[in-house]
Amino acid sequence: KEFMSFIENIRKKAKMNKQTIILPESTDVRILKAAKKVVDEGIANIILVGDKEEIYKISKKEKIDINNIEIVEPNNDKRYEKYVEKYLELSKKFKVTKEEASKCLLDPLYFGMMMVKLGDGDRTCCWS
Repeated sequence: KEFMSFIENIRKKAKMNKQTIILPESTDVRILKAAKKVVDEGIANIILVGDKEEIYKISKKEKIDINNIEIVEPNNDKRYEKYVEKYLELSKKFKVTKEEASKCLLDPLYFGMMMVKLGDGDRTCCWS
């Protein structure tokens, strides 16, 4: 009983301070189920990062309704170039080339981290 009240307390606090969580591993069924639950319960806003077609294909197959969840595709996002430039700036000491930065930012994990770094999300979560 105490554990459930503890969990309910966390939910209430999250709802009062609703944040945007970036989920880059959005082709994982567990992630899609969790995202739907979090959004349905009003705990947080969710942004899935990845290939829309693939995400929708999996969600349809698994009967997970994600129509009210935003999906961002790195290669089609208007912020992509801005993120590449910022990544280059942050990676100067590692002598990352623009080509390398561009390739990295196509990866949902890197793109999701840059979303948070540049204030387009509050947190990111990777479960693998």
